[in-house]
Amino acid sequence: MSSSHKLTTPQSVAVIGGGLAGICCATALSASVTDVTVFEASDEVGGRLRSLVIDGVAADYGAQYFTARSDEFTEQIKIWRDDWLVDEWQGWLVDLHNGQAISHVDNVARYVGRPQMQVMVSALAESCNVRCGVTVDVIKREQQRWSLAAAGIELGKFDAVVLAVPAPQAMALLNVWPEAQQELAAVEIMPCWSLALQFAEPLAVGYDGAYVLESPLAWIARDSSKPERSGADTGPEIWILQASPEWSEMHSHLSQSEVSALLVAAFCQATQISLPALERQRLHYWPYAQTVRPLGAAYLYSPALQLGICGDWCLRGRVEAAFQSADALAKRMLRDDDISDNSLVEG
Repeated sequence: MSSSHKLTTPQSVAVIGGGLAGICCATALSASVTDVTVFEASDEVGGRLRSLVIDGVAADYGAQYFTARSDEFTEQIKIWRDDWLVDEWQGWLVDLHNGQAISHVDNVARYVGRPQMQVMVSALAESCNVRCGVTVDVIKREQQRWSLAAAGIELGKFDAVVLAVPAPQAMALLNVWPEAQQELAAVEIMPCWSLALQFAEPLAVGYDGAYVLESPLAWIARDSSKPERSGADTGPEIWILQASPEWSEMHSHLSQSEVSALLVAAFCQATQISLPALERQRLHYWPYAQTVRPLGAAYLYSPALQLGICGDWCLRGRVEAAFQSADALAKRMLRDDDISDNSLVEG
């Protein structure tokens, strides 16, 4: 038999994950919740929106751009543009196959952060209490509150917890919520090898980005063609090469030098040009990059446990999906509904 009772809005929330979903959720909750703390494993917020540095020059190793389909995210982009955090990338995009380039025309506006991809997340995080470099590995339910720990060190107690991390990472923290573990087990997310190349001189191609066909590569982009990027005027030209999810998974066991060599060879094959001298390169592996099978709901939430899960992978794996998932979960958590103790999975 289930019992019903009314839960009040939590006064303290721990958000695990400082990507766009985690920071957006924390920001929305902060309007009504006294204490919201974000725990991020990396040394800065942003998740796959983070730009990484190659010898002092930042480049977009993760998300290459984002688009808007919903009115809500369109309005959010307008706010970011008014704050000079986002601009439209008007690069020439093509479909590329063995040197043959066909213009990719879809009339879709593509946006990027300026001067780096994660600046929107960083700006939102300024209003949050964020603790970077902390990998939460234990969450325990004790006397109607949550206790968090990292490497044996207690991090505090909270009324509610939000997991804004990839599904496989969330599953490891969900022993107390087997129903959610079962839901997340069906989610499929594939990896991506991402390689940044800095050349001594510009490449002899007219396009700025390409969807690559029949190749280990899925995408290539002249990173310096994006607004306010290093190299946009007189600096070094940097190209980003991103392997397909299938290729990345098949070659996840290789060394970085082996992967780099294979991707540079694929780049030569795809562009059919003689590459200028390569000055620097940096490779990064994203283990959870592309959502193949999403959750199919905006979020999961247990009102009885006051435990929620959100992320881009809940919907479509896009930047907009991270925003929508976080916003939907925050709104649900701020509702005071009569609930059943057995009503564990929502979304």
